Amino acid sequence: MASKWRNTAGTLKFMQIPVAAYLPVLILLYFPSKAMLAFTAMVIVFFGILNAKGLTLKVLVAKAMHRVRGRTGHARPWWYRRRMQNDE
Repeated sequence: MASKWRNTAGTLKFMQIPVAAYLPVLILLYFPSKAMLAFTAMVIVFFGILNAKGLTLKVLVAKAMHRVRGRTGHARPWWYRRRMQNDE
């Protein structure tokens, strides 16, 4: 049996959508307009689609960075390249 404390650091969700996705709703309440209402709806739908696919914003950003960076990695660690190699 898994420990009940194993998944205690999960993100807080309201209606299966992360609470951070509702931040535009709070902004909408402070600056009410039709454009802000549309933006708020798009953000909530975006996070809903991410949730349906089983992704989080952090994972999506990591996948995008992996795609931008490419498949090959550097042969030396970052601290070696910064200290030992001369870029002049």
